[in-house]
Amino acid sequence: MPQDAPDVRPNFRELALTTPTYFASRSVADAAKEDIIIARANFLPSLSLNGEVRRQDESFWPEQQKQWGFGVTLSMPFFDGGRDWYSTKAASQTYLSRVEERTNVGRDVIAKLERAWASFQEAASKLTVDRTFRDAAVVRAEISRKKYNNGLLTFENWDIIENDLINRQKSYLSTKRDRVTAEASWEQTLGQGVLP
Repeated sequence: MPQDAPDVRPNFRELALTTPTYFASRSVADAAKEDIIIARANFLPSLSLNGEVRRQDESFWPEQQKQWGFGVTLSMPFFDGGRDWYSTKAASQTYLSRVEERTNVGRDVIAKLERAWASFQEAASKLTVDRTFRDAAVVRAEISRKKYNNGLLTFENWDIIENDLINRQKSYLSTKRDRVTAEASWEQTLGQGVLP
Protein backbone atom coordinates (compact mmCIF):
# COMPACT_ATOMS: atom_id res chain seq x y z
CA MET A 1 0.00 0.00 0.00
CA PRO A 2 1.54 3.33 -0.98
CA GLN A 3 2.35 5.65 1.85
CA ASP A 4 1.48 9.33 1.97
CA ALA A 5 4.16 11.81 1.11
CA PRO A 6 5.69 13.28 4.25
CA ASP A 7 4.21 16.70 4.95
CA VAL A 8 7.08 17.96 7.08
CA ARG A 9 10.37 18.58 5.32
CA PRO A 10 12.73 15.88 6.64
CA ASN A 11 16.25 16.52 7.87
CA PHE A 12 18.14 15.46 4.77
CA ARG A 13 21.53 15.51 6.53
CA GLU A 14 20.40 12.92 9.06
CA LEU A 15 18.69 10.82 6.39
CA ALA A 16 21.83 10.90 4.23
CA LEU A 17 23.85 9.37 7.07
CA THR A 18 21.54 6.33 7.07
CA THR A 19 21.68 5.54 3.35
CA PRO A 20 23.63 2.54 2.01
CA THR A 21 25.57 4.80 -0.37
CA TYR A 22 26.93 6.83 2.53
CA PHE A 23 27.61 3.69 4.59
CA ALA A 24 29.71 2.32 1.73
CA SER A 25 31.75 5.51 1.39
CA ARG A 26 32.23 5.68 5.16
CA SER A 27 33.44 2.07 5.20
CA VAL A 28 35.98 2.83 2.47
CA ALA A 29 37.28 5.80 4.49
CA ASP A 30 37.49 3.65 7.65
CA ALA A 31 39.43 0.99 5.74
CA ALA A 32 41.85 3.66 4.51
CA LYS A 33 42.35 4.81 8.11
CA GLU A 34 43.22 1.26 9.11
CA ASP A 35 45.69 1.11 6.21
CA ILE A 36 47.60 3.96 7.89
CA ILE A 37 47.93 1.88 11.06
CA ILE A 38 49.16 -1.08 9.02
CA ALA A 39 51.69 1.08 7.19
CA ARG A 40 52.98 2.57 10.48
CA ALA A 41 53.44 -0.93 11.89
CA ASN A 42 56.41 -1.40 9.54
CA PHE A 43 58.37 1.07 11.71
CA LEU A 44 57.99 -1.06 14.84
CA PRO A 45 60.34 -3.90 15.74
CA SER A 46 59.03 -7.41 15.32
CA LEU A 47 59.58 -10.29 17.68
CA SER A 48 59.02 -13.87 16.71
CA LEU A 49 59.33 -17.01 18.78
CA ASN A 50 59.60 -20.49 17.38
CA GLY A 51 60.19 -23.91 18.83
CA GLU A 52 60.49 -27.49 17.71
CA VAL A 53 60.65 -30.99 19.13
CA ARG A 54 62.41 -33.77 17.23
CA ARG A 55 62.81 -37.47 17.84
CA GLN A 56 65.41 -39.71 16.31
CA ASP A 57 64.52 -43.11 17.68
CA GLU A 58 63.07 -46.15 16.02
CA SER A 59 60.69 -47.02 18.85
CA PHE A 60 58.03 -44.78 20.28
CA TRP A 61 58.29 -45.75 23.96
CA PRO A 62 60.40 -44.81 25.88
CA GLU A 63 61.56 -41.73 24.10
CA GLN A 64 65.27 -41.83 24.48
CA GLN A 65 66.46 -39.61 21.66
CA LYS A 66 64.22 -36.54 22.02
CA GLN A 67 65.63 -33.14 20.99
CA TRP A 68 64.22 -29.75 21.84
CA GLY A 69 64.91 -26.45 20.11
CA PHE A 70 63.75 -22.91 20.72
CA GLY A 71 64.48 -19.68 18.91
CA VAL A 72 63.75 -16.03 19.39
CA THR A 73 64.15 -13.48 16.61
CA LEU A 74 64.03 -9.74 17.06
CA SER A 75 64.18 -7.61 13.93
CA MET A 76 64.58 -3.87 13.91
CA PRO A 77 63.82 -1.92 10.74
CA PHE A 78 66.70 0.52 10.35
CA PHE A 79 66.71 1.62 6.75
CA ASP A 80 64.74 0.19 3.88
CA GLY A 81 65.33 2.90 1.33
CA GLY A 82 62.31 4.95 2.43
CA ARG A 83 59.79 2.30 1.45
CA ASP A 84 58.01 2.30 4.82
CA TRP A 85 58.02 6.08 5.08
CA TYR A 86 56.58 6.49 1.58
CA SER A 87 53.97 3.78 2.09
CA THR A 88 52.84 5.52 5.30
CA LYS A 89 52.72 8.85 3.48
CA ALA A 90 50.72 7.26 0.62
CA ALA A 91 48.30 5.65 3.09
CA SER A 92 47.77 9.02 4.79
CA GLN A 93 47.07 10.73 1.48
CA THR A 94 44.71 7.93 0.45
CA TYR A 95 42.84 8.36 3.71
CA LEU A 96 42.47 12.11 3.13
CA SER A 97 41.22 11.39 -0.37
CA ARG A 98 38.66 8.89 0.94
CA VAL A 99 37.44 11.38 3.54
CA GLU A 100 36.87 13.96 0.79
CA GLU A 101 35.06 11.33 -1.29
CA ARG A 102 32.87 10.54 1.71
CA THR A 103 32.04 14.23 2.08
CA ASN A 104 31.19 14.50 -1.61
CA VAL A 105 29.06 11.36 -1.46
CA GLY A 106 27.20 12.85 1.51
CA ARG A 107 26.48 16.05 -0.41
CA ASP A 108 25.40 14.06 -3.46
CA VAL A 109 23.07 11.89 -1.36
CA ILE A 110 21.54 15.00 0.26
CA ALA A 111 20.87 16.49 -3.18
CA LYS A 112 19.33 13.22 -4.40
CA LEU A 113 17.15 13.00 -1.30
CA GLU A 114 15.94 16.58 -1.79
CA ARG A 115 15.07 15.92 -5.44
CA ALA A 116 13.32 12.63 -4.66
CA TRP A 117 11.35 14.21 -1.80
CA ALA A 118 10.29 17.16 -3.98
CA SER A 119 9.21 14.79 -6.77
CA PHE A 120 7.27 12.68 -4.28
CA GLN A 121 5.54 15.77 -2.86
CA GLU A 122 4.72 17.07 -6.33
CA ALA A 123 3.36 13.71 -7.50
CA ALA A 124 1.20 13.36 -4.38
CA SER A 125 -0.22 16.88 -4.82
CA LYS A 126 -0.88 16.30 -8.52
CA LEU A 127 -2.68 13.06 -7.69
CA THR A 128 -4.98 14.92 -5.30
CA VAL A 129 -5.76 17.55 -7.96
CA ASP A 130 -6.34 14.96 -10.69
CA ARG A 131 -8.59 12.92 -8.38
CA THR A 132 -10.71 16.03 -7.79
CA PHE A 133 -10.94 16.77 -11.53
CA ARG A 134 -11.83 13.12 -12.24
CA ASP A 135 -14.56 13.15 -9.59
CA ALA A 136 -15.95 16.38 -11.04
CA ALA A 137 -15.88 14.86 -14.54
CA VAL A 138 -17.80 11.79 -13.28
CA VAL A 139 -20.54 14.00 -11.81
CA ARG A 140 -20.65 16.12 -14.97
CA ALA A 141 -20.91 12.96 -17.12
CA GLU A 142 -23.77 11.60 -15.00
CA ILE A 143 -25.66 14.88 -15.38
CA SER A 144 -25.01 15.00 -19.12
CA ARG A 145 -26.22 11.38 -19.56
CA LYS A 146 -29.51 12.24 -17.86
CA LYS A 147 -29.87 15.40 -19.93
CA TYR A 148 -29.04 13.49 -23.13
CA ASN A 149 -31.57 10.73 -22.28
CA ASN A 150 -34.24 13.41 -21.73
CA GLY A 151 -33.35 15.19 -24.94
CA LEU A 152 -32.00 18.31 -23.27
CA LEU A 153 -28.46 17.86 -24.62
CA THR A 154 -27.19 17.32 -28.14
CA PHE A 155 -25.14 14.29 -29.06
CA GLU A 156 -22.07 16.42 -29.83
CA ASN A 157 -22.13 18.05 -26.38
CA TRP A 158 -22.72 14.70 -24.68
CA ASP A 159 -19.82 13.19 -26.66
CA ILE A 160 -17.50 16.05 -25.63
CA ILE A 161 -18.38 15.53 -21.97
CA GLU A 162 -17.88 11.74 -22.19
CA ASN A 163 -14.50 12.22 -23.91
CA ASP A 164 -13.50 14.68 -21.21
CA LEU A 165 -14.39 12.04 -18.59
CA ILE A 166 -12.26 9.44 -20.38
CA ASN A 167 -9.34 11.85 -20.65
CA ARG A 168 -9.62 12.75 -16.94
CA GLN A 169 -9.66 9.07 -15.99
CA LYS A 170 -6.56 8.41 -18.12
CA SER A 171 -4.83 11.42 -16.63
CA TYR A 172 -5.71 10.25 -13.12
CA LEU A 173 -4.31 6.76 -13.78
CA SER A 174 -1.06 8.10 -15.23
CA THR A 175 -0.71 10.50 -12.29
CA LYS A 176 -1.33 7.61 -9.90
CA ARG A 177 1.42 5.64 -11.66
CA ASP A 178 3.76 8.65 -11.46
CA ARG A 179 3.06 9.00 -7.75
CA VAL A 180 3.91 5.34 -7.11
CA THR A 181 7.08 5.75 -9.19
CA ALA A 182 8.04 8.86 -7.21
CA GLU A 183 7.45 7.00 -3.95
CA ALA A 184 9.62 4.12 -5.16
CA SER A 185 12.34 6.59 -6.13
CA TRP A 186 12.15 8.20 -2.69
CA GLU A 187 12.43 4.81 -0.96
CA GLN A 188 15.28 3.75 -3.24
CA THR A 189 17.17 6.95 -2.45
CA LEU A 190 16.63 6.28 1.26
CA GLY A 191 17.91 2.75 0.73
CA GLN A 192 14.72 1.08 1.87
CA GLY A 193 13.75 -2.26 0.46
CA VAL A 194 10.43 -3.50 -0.83
CA LEU A 195 9.93 -5.72 2.19
CA PRO A 196 10.08 -4.19 5.70
